[in-house]
Amino acid sequence: MKPFFVACASLLLSPVVLADPSVSFPSEWPSRQDLSSVSLQAQNFQMLMHRATWQDASNLTAARQQITMAGQARVDDKLTQNWLELELQDFALETAEQRRLFANSLLYVLRYKGSMAQVGVDWFFQPNSSSKQKVHTLPPREQAYALYKSLQQNQFSDFVEQHQAHYSQYQQMAAVKEHFKSLADVSWPQVHEDVRVVRDNDPLNSAEQIIDILLLLGDIDETQAQQLREQHLTYLSNTLQEHIRVFQRRHGLYPDGLLGPKTIGWLNANIEKREQLLALNMLRLSLWPEDKKGIIVVNVPAFEMDVWVEQERVFEARVIVGKPSRQTPIFTTRLDSIVFNPGWNIPVKIMREDILPKAKRDQSYLSSKGYQVLASWSANAPVIPPEEIDWDTLNPKRFPYRMRQPPGNLNALGRYKFNTPNDMAIYLHDTPGKSLFNKENRSLSSGCVRVENANKFAQTLLTLNKKNPKDYDYLQGNEGEIKTKAISLRLKLPVHTIYQTAWVDGQGKVNFRKDIYDFDQPVSNISISNLVSNTQNL
Repeated sequence: MKPFFVACASLLLSPVVLADPSVSFPSEWPSRQDLSSVSLQAQNFQMLMHRATWQDASNLTAARQQITMAGQARVDDKLTQNWLELELQDFALETAEQRRLFANSLLYVLRYKGSMAQVGVDWFFQPNSSSKQKVHTLPPREQAYALYKSLQQNQFSDFVEQHQAHYSQYQQMAAVKEHFKSLADVSWPQVHEDVRVVRDNDPLNSAEQIIDILLLLGDIDETQAQQLREQHLTYLSNTLQEHIRVFQRRHGLYPDGLLGPKTIGWLNANIEKREQLLALNMLRLSLWPEDKKGIIVVNVPAFEMDVWVEQERVFEARVIVGKPSRQTPIFTTRLDSIVFNPGWNIPVKIMREDILPKAKRDQSYLSSKGYQVLASWSANAPVIPPEEIDWDTLNPKRFPYRMRQPPGNLNALGRYKFNTPNDMAIYLHDTPGKSLFNKENRSLSSGCVRVENANKFAQTLLTLNKKNPKDYDYLQGNEGEIKTKAISLRLKLPVHTIYQTAWVDGQGKVNFRKDIYDFDQPVSNISISNLVSNTQNL
């Protein structure tokens, strides 16, 4: 076998043979680029233009899936327009012009996905980022060469499998999307009720519509649907509630079996919207880590955290994340230590916007929460009694003092802080507000991540680091002085916060979650009717 660089060199010296006399080098490619990359791209383009390339059904399916996924995600006008133009022609590849559109569309998808490695987080989760339009004009050389070899050997589907992150999950989501496509012509039933919440045994107007939706989405099968229809339900029965609870769990709703605004909203979410969410989350798969040898993953909109070691989940917990006005960022860091009984130096923003306005209204507020006012940010700054502050004339924006909360059960960080060094001061921690983990929407914090069962999380981390959790029992009591102690961890697990609002679970069921930060809204609004209208006006 030739060494990689020799193979590439011989490839680049060979002339480019056009597949069709009418085909010209696409004008959209820049004339001044690394000629080796342009040569590879040109040969890829020519092979993509061959009708014979797509005689293998698996290759064609893989290519169509990539183009459709990127277009339906509606994150880029060009991706969406290319996909819709191909849909209008039913992805026909009979003419040179059809094959040119197909080849250019596929190459643009690969260029877009190649760009995501550098700027994907900015694109999707920092909407005002200056990198929004920076799509690479050419894919990385290694990818272009891998594509060339796959086309040469008639193995494009293998190329997709090797270069598509989370391929198994991608395929499962693609299968769900294909099912949804088969429902495209279905007039989606709509649920309308006379009251805001339909409770147990309350009158029900939309029983037939609910049964139809649950059947279409796979929450019930044909036999169950028929059994429900034969009951001619005019009220919310216990049996129907059980099926609604399954639906609610898949959509991140509190599974009470009742029909409230959120449940009805998801029941009425049509196929086009569900396809867009699936496609968008399929495209984002490239941003999320795959290696589960040792990792902590926080899915922000799902309010869930998983700890993986050697491909096994060793801990999972519900979490509380940042409210929309103070979002938990999508980023990567490492967990390097545990602080037992942390004190809390209150950030200036929280102090000014949250605490001081309440203290002005109620001067007992600070003492009730255990907050202390200190003269400065120095380590030995003296405590200032709250009664010595003129609260009536105080301007929170010009508050000259520091605030802190001593260790203890009232501390906002709880009894455990999990340090994750970063320049945004975002970390994981315990909380005294345990009841908040039972809420459906847990976007409640000021950006940090509150972890349910933080004591068990600490024990898990200590065990993974070959430390005996019992050695630290003395730090967890409530009697006497509450001591603060930081424990450095040798195994510094990477922490990834991700934003996944659609996926297929271990039971093969598609799950959706509320877009709590409005990151899922379509950027491209191009439609087939727009394209048809524009064509007719030419």
